[in-house]
Order: sequence, then structure tokens, then C-alpha cells
Amino acid sequence: MYKYREFGFNIESFKEILEAPVADFEGTADVVIHEEVFSEEHQKLFDGMKDEINQMTSVSKDEIIIAHKDYGIFAFRNGNSIGCQLLDTCTTERFTIFMNCFAIAHLMIQRREVAIHGSGLEYKGKGIIISGVSGAGKSSIAEELLGRGCGFLSDDLIRILPQDNVNYICPANPERKLCIDTAEKYNYDASKLRRVIDEDREKYYLTENDKYVDKLIKAELFIILDVADIPEVEVQEITGGDKIKQIMECLFRLSTYIRFGQEPALFMKIMSLANQIHMYRIIRPSNGDTISQRADIILDTLEHI
Repeated sequence: MYKYREFGFNIESFKEILEAPVADFEGTADVVIHEEVFSEEHQKLFDGMKDEINQMTSVSKDEIIIAHKDYGIFAFRNGNSIGCQLLDTCTTERFTIFMNCFAIAHLMIQRREVAIHGSGLEYKGKGIIISGVSGAGKSSIAEELLGRGCGFLSDDLIRILPQDNVNYICPANPERKLCIDTAEKYNYDASKLRRVIDEDREKYYLTENDKYVDKLIKAELFIILDVADIPEVEVQEITGGDKIKQIMECLFRLSTYIRFGQEPALFMKIMSLANQIHMYRIIRPSNGDTISQRADIILDTLEHI
């Protein structure tokens, strides 16, 4: 079994997870990823799937079973176990993508934890959450901020861990993915990056070993990126109950959270995070390059909180 430390979890896995920080822990793992043979009934989930990426069955608070057309069948149980029956098409690359994004997120959901869709960064000991709509420039802003001295905590999926009434961003792993536009804009040599087709989208993976911050960082600033038909960048502070609403809209796999229904334990964690952080929406014009300007706004805001 491989042993790793990701998202604050001690993980045992039957299969390698690329670039995951290796751990030498003793005792029981927080998460066990193991092989499993599923029933013929579960195999039927692939029948007629066609263009569907995945299908869910047995969705409950303790068990979620999913069939994925490229990866296989998976069972997430009790927030600490992932059973896998992999297809031949599930390479180590694809297995890594699935575990670090989709699978671990579902365990967080079962644990009634706050899992945010976005990037987690650190600046002078302060944690930054970058979230927002698709196409608003999350990858480009993260790239710009990393180039200005920010540390890297997590990409795409952020685990919020409350300890002693403080909400922390958990370090995930040093891997970060870039869309092709961002890779080209910042002059990365694509031949030196790992190219991956993830759900029919071309992406490049790079490892941020020098910028990776392998410790809990207090979440202090939550930035929501947006785009609109406006003449110049706008900044809006979000306060009060609106912060709770925005956090809920930024949850990773929101549809799965919704299927679980109202969870008092989860709501209390969201409310705690909302009370702790400063939150701003930064809206960029639909035309023009405003990456540097928005990065200036984020860093200036951090200096004053």
C-alpha cells in the first residue's frame, strides 16, 4: 500500500497517486483507497451511459456509488473509504485526477465538511481562497499571485478544517493544473509539463515544490471572481448573511451537497467560516487583460486586514 498525506488526511492507497506527498505514518489511516469487485447490478450503470460522464446510485449520507465512463466504479463510504473497480482506460494519471478532485471531495461531503471549489494560496501567513464562475480567470489570477510571492496550498479543491474555533486551509499537494490559455500566456514550455485530457479538456500539470506550503494556514480572505459587460474592474465587499450564501454557492460538487439535504453540522461550519473571513467579489470586464490589476487589488486588500 502507498501512504500519503493530502488535504490533511493520512491516506493509504492500493494504487499510486502522482505527486502526492509521501507519508510514513503509523496506525490507522484517515482514508483507505482499496480495490473492490462490484455486483452485476452496479455494472449495469455503464449500459446506455453514452455521453454521460458518470452516474450515481445508492446516494446516502454513508454511501455513494458512482460509475464513470473512463475510470470505473467507485464507492465512497463513511467519509473514510473508497472502493475502486478500475477500467483498463483508467491510467495512473486519470486515477490521480479522479482521487484528488472528485473522490476526496465526496469523502469531505460525507464528513459534513466545507469543500470549496477554487484555489488556496498563502501570503505572509494569511490564507486566500480564490473561487468564482468558470471563465472568470481563477487559474490566471493564481498564476499571477504565485509569481508575486504567494505560497501554494491547493488547486481546484480546498478543504476547510476548523480547529479551536479557527478555520484553516489544508495543504493538498504540490500539483497544480493550468488550462492551455494560461500555460501559453505565461510562456510555459508545454513539452516539459504533463499534458492530460481531463473530461475532454486539455490541461497541463506542473509541480510547485518550491512554492508549496505544507502546513495549515488560517483562511482570511475569500475572493469570488466574476465577469460582466462593464467598462472597468469593480470590487464589491460581501458582508453579513450574503457571505453564507456565497460560500454555499462555491461548494465543490454543490449538487451532491444538495442531494444530502440540510445538514445542521455543515451549516454551522459554513457560518463559522463566514464570520471569520473577509469576502470580496471582483468583477472584470468581458474584454481586456485585467489580471495584473486584480492581483494588485487582492494583495492590497490582504495588507489591510
